[in-house]
Amino acid sequence: MNCADDDFPSSSFHHQCSLRALYGTDGTQNATHGSDSLTSAAREIKFFFPNVVLDPLLEGDSAKAWITDRLQPALAKALTALAREKPSAEKFEAITFLANFLVSFWDLGS
Repeated sequence: MNCADDDFPSSSFHHQCSLRALYGTDGTQNATHGSDSLTSAAREIKFFFPNVVLDPLLEGDSAKAWITDRLQPALAKALTALAREKPSAEKFEAITFLANFLVSFWDLGS
């Protein structure tokens, strides 16, 4: 699943299974954002999250290694915990559970 085109009408017509087509409502409230470059991503992250410390962005093999060594194990633990917890179907409860779990996981230096 992807964001699809920047243009909401085009996304909803040409990429009907994209996040933008499924959850967007118009050109302003289009449900997703994707930066056009690493430089733009860093600038936008700092704008929305001014207290975030941006480590150097990983690319290529080092990014793949980080995903394999750190991200996939963290997500596996988080999803296992989510399955055990079985939160209610209340809107956003599962997402909130995962977010809190991952913040705790990273804070512990795991």
